[in-house]
Amino acid sequence: MEARAASGKGEKNLKHLPTLLAPFTLSFEGSFEGRPPDRVGMRRDSLLLLSTVNRRLLTSCWRAAGIGKQIRPSSVLPYRRASNLPKEDSMFKRTFQLLLVAGLVTGALWAANDPFVGEWKLVPSKSKLTDQMKVESVAGNKYAFDFGGGPETIAADGTDQPGGYGGTTLSVTIEAPDSWKVVRKKDGHVLLTGNWKLSKDGQTLTDDFTFFAPNGSASNVNYVYKRTAGTSGFAGTWESTSEAVNSVFVIKFQPYEGDGLSIVDSSEGVTKNVKFDGKDYPNVGPNVPAGLVSSARRVNQHTLELTGKFNGKVTDTQEIKLSADGKTLTMTVHAAGRSEPNILVFERQ
Repeated sequence: MEARAASGKGEKNLKHLPTLLAPFTLSFEGSFEGRPPDRVGMRRDSLLLLSTVNRRLLTSCWRAAGIGKQIRPSSVLPYRRASNLPKEDSMFKRTFQLLLVAGLVTGALWAANDPFVGEWKLVPSKSKLTDQMKVESVAGNKYAFDFGGGPETIAADGTDQPGGYGGTTLSVTIEAPDSWKVVRKKDGHVLLTGNWKLSKDGQTLTDDFTFFAPNGSASNVNYVYKRTAGTSGFAGTWESTSEAVNSVFVIKFQPYEGDGLSIVDSSEGVTKNVKFDGKDYPNVGPNVPAGLVSSARRVNQHTLELTGKFNGKVTDTQEIKLSADGKTLTMTVHAAGRSEPNILVFERQ
């Protein structure tokens, strides 16, 4: 491919190149770093030059810098006489450094221009939250509660008892035959509360569910469940039929290490840092248990696929899709063991 001389337009772009490169050259030796509440407290910057898109972007960087007329790919390592080796070696080093910086800029430009980057607000009227929980009477006042993460057996006596999720405790208080209170804590701090109320015919259960973020802010959802198994009392299988979201839920997509993404859920204090290489990356946050990870795959420019795992076991899969105009984001979440997905619709802020 023949190199072209820098045009007037390229010389004009050259003025802006130092500004573009500055943040990356200054931090060259460092690193590039820029879940809706579940029921139980419950992602290459290598070889960028190999893709057609990145080769084109890199060529644009060369031309903008005015070096396209100086460097021909076919002559970067010419065979010269021995007397010219020191000069050519120096030129090669400079060329390599330029290519490396340009490659970093290319990855950063891709991340900054990623159509998912931005702040997104949940639209409850367009979303559908589904939930299932099971309560099994074991013996006496002991019950096994399964909120989707496996059974947790405790006595319903109002005391904090070891739960089965990430070092938390669980307590259930029987306030009346038709009224129970459920509380989950971690390190003594309340993570969530659920105030359960049973209908007179025993076929409907309402749950006034509140989740507390690490900063103390509360998010509330009122669920209504119908009985699908069991006969009386709270023991049985319950599936949600409706929900009322009474809080504002906002998530952010930010660039992460080149062309990766950080998905930040401030309401839960959870961040998923992922790259699109299929590898597992740990979720981070004050209340995130060890072993909770996410992996990601970019299906196309407007579709992502995420897989969540806990201690190696898949907990959910997500399809995250952008509308054609880039203003609406839809998450379809399939939780393990559930037949119906959660559908969460967000609008760009």
